[in-house]
Amino acid sequence: AQVEEPGEIVLPGELLSKSAGRMADGTVTVETELGGTVVKCGRSRLRLNHMDANLFEEFPKVEPTSVMTVPRGLFASMVERATRYVQREQTGRPMLLGVHVMAHDGVLEMSSTDSYRFFEATASVEASDFDAIIDAESLRDMASMGMTDDVTMGVSENQVTMSCGDVSYVGRAISGTYPSFQPLLEQCHGIAHAIVDPHAMMSALSSIAIVAKDTGRVEVTPGSNSLTLRAVSQESGEAVAEGDAD
Repeated sequence: AQVEEPGEIVLPGELLSKSAGRMADGTVTVETELGGTVVKCGRSRLRLNHMDANLFEEFPKVEPTSVMTVPRGLFASMVERATRYVQREQTGRPMLLGVHVMAHDGVLEMSSTDSYRFFEATASVEASDFDAIIDAESLRDMASMGMTDDVTMGVSENQVTMSCGDVSYVGRAISGTYPSFQPLLEQCHGIAHAIVDPHAMMSALSSIAIVAKDTGRVEVTPGSNSLTLRAVSQESGEAVAEGDAD
């Protein structure tokens, strides 16, 4: 940026972000005047109310007790998948609004659940002794940053830090004990399992979705080299789809 006169001011972040996204390509000029700040780009002009920077809370300084670095692409991929399965609404279990991020013995784990579905992803990283429940929205925001640097994550007693390039985040870790689904997964081994092509599975689910949406339930029956999906609704009827499985 070309700074003609140094200074600092506080602007409404959400309004500025939405406005900047709708501006045409070109040079953006930011100027302060009495009672407001003017943002200009091409033939567009936006005037925003501002606050004195001295009234803005200072960025907190946190000394993490545990730190790990995750490759940018791996972080974005794991976050994108893990945040699909978090609880969407506030309940009496706030930990379900976040993702459980844990590292031990060189293995990074991200898990999430909405009480109906459970997701877990693992990857090898140079990290250990990291354990925190992190707000899903904060993880999405960090993953969506157009950065190429690795993501450094830190955790203290009740706070979480994330940094990537010149972007830093500090927030409160979600308190509580995250539910453990490992015993349940261990019980499932040996009962029934099937290996299916994900695209074929999505196609089969799509074909019965119009009936399944009434109840939200799909009956899954493994067979000999096949998997049968069945949805039944008193209002809509019945739908069945079958696909190959190992």
